[in-house]
Amino acid sequence: MHESGPRKSKDMFWDAVFNLSNTEVWGKSTVILYLHGGLHLYRTSDGRTLKRQAQNGANLLDLFGVPLASFPDSTPLFVSEGTASDKLRSIYRSDYLAFAYLQLMRHEGPLCVFGSALGDSDQHLIDAIKNAKVRDIAFSIRPNNSTKVIAAKGSAIEKMPWATLHFFDSTTHPLGNPNLQIA
Repeated sequence: MHESGPRKSKDMFWDAVFNLSNTEVWGKSTVILYLHGGLHLYRTSDGRTLKRQAQNGANLLDLFGVPLASFPDSTPLFVSEGTASDKLRSIYRSDYLAFAYLQLMRHEGPLCVFGSALGDSDQHLIDAIKNAKVRDIAFSIRPNNSTKVIAAKGSAIEKMPWATLHFFDSTTHPLGNPNLQIA
């Protein structure tokens, strides 16, 4: 997520701690929202959300499991299990995740879905996209065998019939770079 060129990416973490009162994006930027959190996001004991970053030349993966010195009681903020309603309840318990979900519900213009097949446990995300009236969606698909690719495309089309879906090979997106994958 190195920033370069005129269109930098923004994820709302201007400082280490997410600040709900400071979420305006200036200029032309690609906004990235971690809708289900991530292993680099943490919830502090007082309910705030913070983003951990690797220091110069370090690998963020090497820091997993190492407590944060400034917030030793914090826990990773990652929503991965349960039903769609379970996930939504967990989302609303976090200032950042609730903000991100609301942004998705209000989104205007094209959207890129990356790293999610939008399975049954992600119905809340499909509902938010439908609520936003998003019509053009770039949808990443991992290039497995052709049968799985066809099934993934069919599932997405079935779940979002109101949208025009533009499927693309996830490995062609910067976040899908094979060098970023864990072996």
